[in-house]
Amino acid sequence: MKMKWTLTLTTILLLLTSCTAPQTPPTPASVSTTATPLPKLTVDQLVIETYELAGKPNVELVRFTSTQGREFTTADFEISAPFPSKQLEGMPLRYAVTLNGDTIVAAQYAQACENGNCITVTRNDKEIFRTDAGEISPINPLQNLWTYDDHWILETNLFLADTPFNGQIFVDGVSLNQEYGYDEAFNFQTINGQPFYFYRHNGKVNAQFDGQKIPLGYDDVPHYLCCSDSGLNPRAWQNAVLFFGTIDETWHFIRIGAPAVFE
Repeated sequence: MKMKWTLTLTTILLLLTSCTAPQTPPTPASVSTTATPLPKLTVDQLVIETYELAGKPNVELVRFTSTQGREFTTADFEISAPFPSKQLEGMPLRYAVTLNGDTIVAAQYAQACENGNCITVTRNDKEIFRTDAGEISPINPLQNLWTYDDHWILETNLFLADTPFNGQIFVDGVSLNQEYGYDEAFNFQTINGQPFYFYRHNGKVNAQFDGQKIPLGYDDVPHYLCCSDSGLNPRAWQNAVLFFGTIDETWHFIRIGAPAVFE
């Protein structure tokens, strides 16, 4: 459904402030890729739990019920270990990671492009990549910055008036959207140190895990939502991802994780 966005700069700044969760800023050195490698998982080793829900979940109370009568509460979301914050202090919005001893920083609205504002990526203070930040919006164009193996990953939302949710994922500066023909790619994270993300193609949302397709087949997986609706966004853990998906008018709650993470 298309929406008309008419926002003043002051309103935008207030929305951005209210929709950004407070985080404890680390130094870049605190986000490292030098940990002991975990055993590689294949997609068939992932545990996938899917629950059809009795209705739209009440995420403010974190309570909802499956059609089989199972009641979900906050405890069902508190699994695995959270990822450490990568957000740096101050403005503009910036994320920092380290890769092979180098500091990589992604910054929102740090530079002006020919047709508007840009998101830039620097490696040891030298710019290595930039991409269009889209139009000014209540959705942060800079979504996150990650590493796995020897790669860095940038996730952005290219906000357009007729397409407000337009997730983009770049691996070492290469667009996965363009490479694989995705309409949208979003919510990148790692599971067990291996890359995972959602993508929309031909009207359906599926997922990729370490280059292997997970055929979810949802009409939508809510993401990039703000404020009271942000509880519908996928939740990333070091060994799992929890999210909601819809098919027609039916809601589902899905948990995907490494073996034993839900025990």
